[in-house]
Amino acid sequence: MIKYPESFYKSTGSYACYFFCLLHIAEEVTGMQFDINTAIQLCSLHKMNGLPYLTFNWDDYNDPANFDVNAPEKILELFTGKKWSVEKVIGSSYKPKKGEYVIQHYKNGNIGHFRMKDYDPLQNSVTVAKGKIDSYRVFRIIGE
Repeated sequence: MIKYPESFYKSTGSYACYFFCLLHIAEEVTGMQFDINTAIQLCSLHKMNGLPYLTFNWDDYNDPANFDVNAPEKILELFTGKKWSVEKVIGSSYKPKKGEYVIQHYKNGNIGHFRMKDYDPLQNSVTVAKGKIDSYRVFRIIGE
């Protein structure tokens, strides 16, 4: 069992929107549902260039670096078994192409939030309601 589960889940509610969008893509591609606790543990253990795919400080659930996504394409590869590319597109008018998975990034002042057109990991996001899209993360399966 996770130590201090209530604090742990509070942390996911504060910082994990990008990670949850990545898991949503993996679930859509594979048709599988992933256990969130196991997914976080796996991504925090796997590393690329010395950095974990996902930063999580298991000793401080309030660490603002928790849920920093360091290797989004590797997270998708871990859960789908496919190779991925990712491109950050600045602006607010990107039109997805066939076969792409697009995560939107909203800004409202200094607050940011990631979501997808058909999926938002946060119910009633104020950042989405009062902010605007400033960029996209565009994912493509390599070789398809």
